[in-house]
Amino acid sequence: MANKFDLNSLPMEKHSHVPFVIILLKARKLWEAEHGGNMPKSFAEKQEFKDKYVKSLALDFPKEVNFSEAIKNAYLLFQSVDLDLNLQEIFDAPEI
Repeated sequence: MANKFDLNSLPMEKHSHVPFVIILLKARKLWEAEHGGNMPKSFAEKQEFKDKYVKSLALDFPKEVNFSEAIKNAYLLFQSVDLDLNLQEIFDAPEI
């Protein structure tokens, strides 16, 4: 779904309503492309991700609340989630 959004072609009134999770996924893709597929780990890297990558996607950061929401919720991308082994087996099943 995130790939369907072309932030560069959206007018301001639509750009400012893109869900923050889409913004985070777009910023993550940019970050990973420049950092060997790795996510930010240190505090400085996480700050750079927000300041450089998330904010760079905004047309007018102070006016776009959705980008502020993305900054506030960026921590969600940095958490690793380990699935219970039984649950992982379900996702790994060929029929899924």
